[in-house]
Amino acid sequence: MPQFFDDPSDYKKMTEVTYLSADTNHIRYRMIMRYFFVQHERMRDFIYPEDIFAFMQEQSILNYTEEHLTQDLKQLVKWKNIAESYEVKNPRTIEEFNRRNSRYQILPISVEIERMMMRLENQGERFKGSLDVRSFEKLHRVLAEFIEAELDEQQLMDTWQELVSRFTTVKEATSDYMAYLSSEDADFTSERGKLLEFKEKFIRYLRDFILGSHQMAAKIRELLTQKNQVHKRLIQLSTLPEFSPRLEADIQTSEQKLFETQELFQSVHDWFIDRPIQLSEYSLLNQRTDEMIRKITRAIRDLGGRASTTLKSEKRLLAYGEMVP
Repeated sequence: MPQFFDDPSDYKKMTEVTYLSADTNHIRYRMIMRYFFVQHERMRDFIYPEDIFAFMQEQSILNYTEEHLTQDLKQLVKWKNIAESYEVKNPRTIEEFNRRNSRYQILPISVEIERMMMRLENQGERFKGSLDVRSFEKLHRVLAEFIEAELDEQQLMDTWQELVSRFTTVKEATSDYMAYLSSEDADFTSERGKLLEFKEKFIRYLRDFILGSHQMAAKIRELLTQKNQVHKRLIQLSTLPEFSPRLEADIQTSEQKLFETQELFQSVHDWFIDRPIQLSEYSLLNQRTDEMIRKITRAIRDLGGRASTTLKSEKRLLAYGEMVP
């Protein structure tokens, strides 16, 4: 399947994600779909309405009736999140056929949507990321191996996959950390106790990262500038029949493989090396880290000044009180 469609009309509207942000009843829809997903993970594919209704009652949904459930299930079927089927055990009459039991099954796209939501929810709990020099060291090691070492075909493919994995780790962890530095959670200026508790450790953490990563980033940039050797390796890699640039990508021809590997490697290059009119992500990371150090230092100075002023005012009031008869 291509990564980009040739015909823009192939980018169709996905009704399957409507339940996530429906104007009304989105909470009910999401609870029902999460129930379906959990049961699917437990290898229970077909769910009966009475089981869903019992679950919703356990969740303390006020005034939720069986009629509400019927409407919700009907809507989720319409959005193609679930499919309805019937359990019919040899009906002998029309009346028996009409009394057949409905059951529902979550559809594959909805399973993937719920998996994605679970990942996002879990990511939110650890969004602070980290600045770890060791991740740069591991990236440098595998990059040097990919460019300079003597590798057989399998080793070359394995090293490429590790390179992509190591770079993804660096990119995501630092990106999350930069987002954290910009968030309200990183505002240490409002609480004196919090600021004084973390200031020294936090500043040391940031400075150690800057000093440690600077040397390693310089070594990575030196490797990335070996353009002839890099290009040779990418061509060698793209001609291997069993090679896929990314594990999830279905890319067949050598030309497609070469293009994709070049694009991925260019991302690594641009992350560390500035362009004429654009700073690299690593340079921006250093800027943001320096800004945070200055911000905390100013906050410490300001709090110290306010504390000193308050102490002087209290002493003056005390002295004035002693003078009053």
